[in-house]
Amino acid sequence: MSSCHCGSSEKFKHCCALIHNGTHIAQNAEQLMRARFSAYVTGDMDFLLETYHSSCNAHLERRQIQEATKTAWVKLDIIDAPATAADAKYAFVEFKAWYMDENKLSCLHERSRFTKEQSGGQLQWRYLDGNYPEASSSTAKVGRNDPCPCNSGKCCALS
Repeated sequence: MSSCHCGSSEKFKHCCALIHNGTHIAQNAEQLMRARFSAYVTGDMDFLLETYHSSCNAHLERRQIQEATKTAWVKLDIIDAPATAADAKYAFVEFKAWYMDENKLSCLHERSRFTKEQSGGQLQWRYLDGNYPEASSSTAKVGRNDPCPCNSGKCCALS
């Protein structure tokens, strides 16, 4: 793999994998958002459940979350991730997560809200909730000879 699933130029093992395995913690909400997207791509349920805020009771939604990890996620676009003051109660990240559904490129557009929570003896960013800025999801048919939407050089729709 040439770059991390989150869209950075770093290799996964030098990027989101370090957050997934606890070597590093996310320094801001955008970094956690990117790591969570990578966790959906790799099917890392433990990381996803751990990075929900405790008030979300994510363990009750385990089956739904697990189903989402089976989606063919292909690309993450960060639309807006404003810098947040160190003492801010919340941080927001607006993103588009692209995925393949029956040979159609679809998009989940969300504005996620994050907050800090005590974990492992320190405050860490956690996913709280999100809203959907667009009323409808975007879809596009990927043609036989079209370049792959994830820019990998191979066709995700055929894998």
